[in-house]
Amino acid sequence: MSRKVNATYSSDQVKNAFKLFESGAPTGFIKIENLLKSLTTYGTEKLTEAQAQELVSQLEPDANGLVNYTEYIDMMMHE
Repeated sequence: MSRKVNATYSSDQVKNAFKLFESGAPTGFIKIENLLKSLTTYGTEKLTEAQAQELVSQLEPDANGLVNYTEYIDMMMHE
């Protein structure tokens, strides 16, 4: 996750994709467990549980297990 996000998507498009998985979290945040589930369940290139855990281990969730994805996306897509 230390690489920049694919620039073919705008930050708003990426944020809207994350919004689908907020599921009970405050706006702009995603629960770690929801992120893990989405990485291993959806899309054409699903990750294994080990791959998803490795990816998510690089994030810094708050005390409630939430990641501020809007801040993260802004940081990753900043040129």
